[in-house]
Amino acid sequence: MKRYIYIILGIIVIAAIAIAVIFYLKNPSSSPSIFGFGIGGSLPQTGTQGNNSGQQGGATNGAGGNSASGTSTDTGAQSPLVQSFNVAANGPILNYFVDAKNTITAIKPDGTIISVAGEASSTLSSTAINGIIAAQFSYDGKKVLVSSGDSGNPKTNIFDVASKSWVSAPQGLQSPRWSPSNYQIAYLSQSGIGKLSLSTIDASNLKKAPVTLFSLHATDLTLQWASKNQFVLADKPSANNAGSIWVFDAQKNTLTPIVYETTAAQSGWGGTATGTLGLVFANDGRNSTLQLVASSGAVYHKLSFLTLPPKCSFATTSTIMASSTTSASYLFCGVPLDAAAFSSAQLSDSYNMMATFTSDQILRINIADGSWNILWNDPSQNMDVSDPKFFNNTLFFVNRYDQKLYALTLVSQAAQ
Repeated sequence: MKRYIYIILGIIVIAAIAIAVIFYLKNPSSSPSIFGFGIGGSLPQTGTQGNNSGQQGGATNGAGGNSASGTSTDTGAQSPLVQSFNVAANGPILNYFVDAKNTITAIKPDGTIISVAGEASSTLSSTAINGIIAAQFSYDGKKVLVSSGDSGNPKTNIFDVASKSWVSAPQGLQSPRWSPSNYQIAYLSQSGIGKLSLSTIDASNLKKAPVTLFSLHATDLTLQWASKNQFVLADKPSANNAGSIWVFDAQKNTLTPIVYETTAAQSGWGGTATGTLGLVFANDGRNSTLQLVASSGAVYHKLSFLTLPPKCSFATTSTIMASSTTSASYLFCGVPLDAAAFSSAQLSDSYNMMATFTSDQILRINIADGSWNILWNDPSQNMDVSDPKFFNNTLFFVNRYDQKLYALTLVSQAAQ
């Protein structure tokens, strides 16, 4: 008799799970994370602006925009700094670049490369690539670097957008990264037992011998090319293991620790009007912190909100006045609405494994003084900001929920 009771209970449990899954698929906006956390609101409300303590009040709300596909995108509460908010390209989008004419070149997770100009879309390459590890565009968007296959000995291929052709780079380039100003590629490679070398190759002349810049005793590091002569080496971020972040200056031949043996440590870097800055997220075992840090290791600003560096992008904008031109540097970030739940999650492990999703508002932070504006905030829509980039006075980003590319265009600089 007990056996039949257990069978009946098992059927009930399976049915309940099936109903829950069907409900989620039909109502994705009601559940921002299958395994993550819900939507709350611990940051300043929509339409306010503040300094880095979040105290100063301000702007009123603005209007919404239309998507490129012709369907309405209800942006809800939106800052008057925003001109429009729309879908720029249908997903899935893995990475992208936008040129001066607002033509989007994007690569999909299967290796397909497309071009999107307004509502017109064309395929530049239909070559399938299995097991893409990472894909990235050169500084001018004319070349695409794709790593695939075995992460310990990856294949690297380069696509030329103009000629629509592929060329193979040397195999085994770990964490390859484009130069911020030319077609050089920096990468890591095994140069002995427990030893890594940092080298560069010229993608415009792959027959030319690589140049080794630096070697150190380490394994399984990631690489970022932060500025002309500065490279960031880091342990892979994990809430379960302590990691470090260093800046190597090839001109000075120095290695500067930015974060040392700290859990969940990760960073994102960019050029600003005052030099190269990094956005550093770390956890000291009790609290998570988010700081703007100079390449010397000095703390530039401590930020009052939490997000992950991959959800942010640096940008420098210019305002042309009657007799002069002024520049301002900003940090654009997707910031989770539920800050308490976000800080208590297993970051960034669960996020990187797609087990945790966030529902974000979008902030613009003035790097000079740390003040910020809320550009967009609509808790009724799930926007999990990923890979944000700033082109042509517009913030682009991929929404991890639907993998579409979105565009948030600001009003003209003179009006700001």
